[in-house]
Amino acid sequence: MLRRMLVALSASLLAACAADPAVSDVARVRVAKPLGSVQCSGGGVSVQEQAKQLGGAGVKVHASSCATDGRMHAAMCGAGDGRLGVLEIAAADLKAAQAQGFKPLDDWRGAAAVPCR
Repeated sequence: MLRRMLVALSASLLAACAADPAVSDVARVRVAKPLGSVQCSGGGVSVQEQAKQLGGAGVKVHASSCATDGRMHAAMCGAGDGRLGVLEIAAADLKAAQAQGFKPLDDWRGAAAVPCR
């Protein structure tokens, strides 16, 4: 009985995804690049500026967010703060993004999502 309910629930969820035009069958990957901001004074670029950079290289950005690189940083004004811009792109555009200095988010071991500021 429980098995039938799980199968029915799974089928209905899959059907809902298939009917949703927002769900794409294109493989996507998240790439990241340091924002260049520093402790105490901020600076650097915004994740929106990074998206424009990729757009200029012909890469469509589907979503954006921010993260930290997961590394320890000396607590000192002017030192890097480890903030990253994270952009979701089509997997087919990965090489073009890498040519712009982005790396797959999986390469940033320990990266953790944080709110963009």
